[in-house]
Amino acid sequence: MDNKAVLFSIKPKYVSLISAGEKKYELRRKCPKVSAGDLALVYESSPTMCLVGAFVIGDIIQGKPASLWRKVGAQSGVSRQEFLEYFNGCDMASAIEISQYWNLDQQVPLKQLRSKNKIEPPQSYRYLCQAITGQLLTQGAG
Repeated sequence: MDNKAVLFSIKPKYVSLISAGEKKYELRRKCPKVSAGDLALVYESSPTMCLVGAFVIGDIIQGKPASLWRKVGAQSGVSRQEFLEYFNGCDMASAIEISQYWNLDQQVPLKQLRSKNKIEPPQSYRYLCQAITGQLLTQGAG
């Protein structure tokens, strides 16, 4: 099966932690259908509003929030209180391992995503076809 690509919207403070190597897991209330080896593109939400980086998806860990906190909490980039608030009301919590993260040489602004690529950044995530993924990575290469 071919690898998939997914576009994640991530808040600037978490993108900074990912870029610095301090956040090793992206937390999600609803996990996209992805597997280890798939590609994730990172859209940094407001106020940046640009495609800024990408990473290879590593392990996907799912479980009850308390159990997931014990496994990945120290590498999640959030406090225990933030973690529990985020997953409040969820029976199943997901952590997507961030493997091989890189910043794009050139950020791709929202205006360009919309006009040139017909991409509307998602609230959480969206799947990307291979052609669009290639275009976005080429634009980010400078």
